[in-house]
Amino acid sequence: MKGEKKKISMGPDEGKTGRKCHWGSRFVFQWKGLKFFGAGSFRGMDTAGMDVIIDCGANVLQSMERANPGSDLPAAQPQIIKIGWPDGGVPDFSEQDWLRLLDVLQESSLSRKRDIDVLVCCVGGHGRTGTALSILAALTGVERENPVGFIRREYCPKAVESKPQCSYIRGIAKLDMEDDILPSEPDESCEADLRW
Repeated sequence: MKGEKKKISMGPDEGKTGRKCHWGSRFVFQWKGLKFFGAGSFRGMDTAGMDVIIDCGANVLQSMERANPGSDLPAAQPQIIKIGWPDGGVPDFSEQDWLRLLDVLQESSLSRKRDIDVLVCCVGGHGRTGTALSILAALTGVERENPVGFIRREYCPKAVESKPQCSYIRGIAKLDMEDDILPSEPDESCEADLRW
């Protein structure tokens, strides 16, 4: 039935409510020693093995503590880069800021002499995460023409939720067409509450 919650069995995630879109930390694309993943803190985000986390409002440390109650956090903590970003809105983060971020990530990969795993995340894993991944795909050249379509195919069809986010991507990625980026269609099944 439409809008009905569907229980999924996922081992340690047993009992969580499933949605029609992504769950967990999903690989999205790779570029010059960087492997980008996307996630939402309320969608089974898994930070294990991540070298860098771009926190677009997920409150990652709090989420990590909630996922591991009563235990110490792993000794090898990922580097967390916080971007102040309101839900449904856009950050005060310019094209130059995004390019500097990519430079820092590449330098980290080169200094470690290996590929690094980069997790981009927010709370739901749609709007802010999808927007950030779209910008990163465009600026790296992985997908210049239609970065939102690419992220919706490779990560989640619900990525990029608001008109301001669409405009922000257009501006940062320097996309010309007005109708090429539209907010994702709302879907009740994706808006249902998740349980921990």
